[in-house]
Amino acid sequence: MKKIKMILPLLFISVLFGCEEDDKVTMKTDVSAPVLENLEGQNYVVEEGMSPEDSVSTWYWSPADYGYSASVNYAIEVDTSETFSNAVEMTSVDGADNVKITADQINAAATKFISESAEITFYVRVKATINSISFDSTVDAIYSNVMQYTFTAYFKPPEFPENMYMIGQDFGAWDWASEGVVEMVPVNGVDGAFWSVRYFNSANGFKWSPVRDWGEDFFMLDEEVGYTSADGNAFVPSDGIYMVYMDMAAGTITIETAQVYGMGDCFGGWDAGEYPFEISDDKMSITTTGDGELRMYAGSSAATTDWWTREFIVLDGEIVYRGEGPDQERVQVSVGSVVTLDFNAGTGTIE
Repeated sequence: MKKIKMILPLLFISVLFGCEEDDKVTMKTDVSAPVLENLEGQNYVVEEGMSPEDSVSTWYWSPADYGYSASVNYAIEVDTSETFSNAVEMTSVDGADNVKITADQINAAATKFISESAEITFYVRVKATINSISFDSTVDAIYSNVMQYTFTAYFKPPEFPENMYMIGQDFGAWDWASEGVVEMVPVNGVDGAFWSVRYFNSANGFKWSPVRDWGEDFFMLDEEVGYTSADGNAFVPSDGIYMVYMDMAAGTITIETAQVYGMGDCFGGWDAGEYPFEISDDKMSITTTGDGELRMYAGSSAATTDWWTREFIVLDGEIVYRGEGPDQERVQVSVGSVVTLDFNAGTGTIE
């Protein structure tokens, strides 16, 4: 009986190894890549209001040959450069030698490269990858020949809100009817961009909304820079005066220590970033070094436009923002004037 017990495990092991040998496949050393055929549907025009499923054409290719019956995924890649350094995968299919191309697919890929409706030429290739097979080493993707496809893409500019509000314990005590809710300032000439300078308490959360009500509120876009979020609210890292710069087109909200500057003859010149206000608790101040018009602006590392697009003045004791408006009324100051700003109160003094 002992001999029988010893023989059975040996037989079982040999069966296992035999099965593993049978499961192994041998891949050709000279794998044949797919060959992309002529691309039909040239000079197609995508127009507003078209159905996303409108058919442009069907594109064909010869299948890749790995030397055995492999499960292959075929992806259509496009780029505006033959290098495919910014390749976009337009669509993919498993195990087929063709794919239907729709207006939505080509147009969605085009919007990665254009910012207005225009004719565009894609370089097109097929990428073949093995779906489910195990080899001792990674099997690299193989690519077809490259062909060109030209069409006219439709670009719909994104729509952004005209207003943006900030609410929190520090800004209206979470009550939309409160005067403490912050109405952010639009960046002049930049759709979807807003800014605000305020003193924040790090323990108190806050968020934004394009309307003074709940339902459309949010605490981040695609990327949060300089702040954290928890439980659906945003938080600054420590107490202090911060500049909030929201760029909805870029999908970013950037919060950083406030940088407010003077500009013009009363500060010494017209070089941006040269005449910073000093921060003292919840206020900011600067002393003029000459006579002239009082002009000021808020800086931000996320800003992409000239200083005057974030300009403001002090008029009759209040901070008045330029926003989307024209040049503001000029306020004359003399040398040695101390300008103090309280952004939370919305006030300023010139002494």
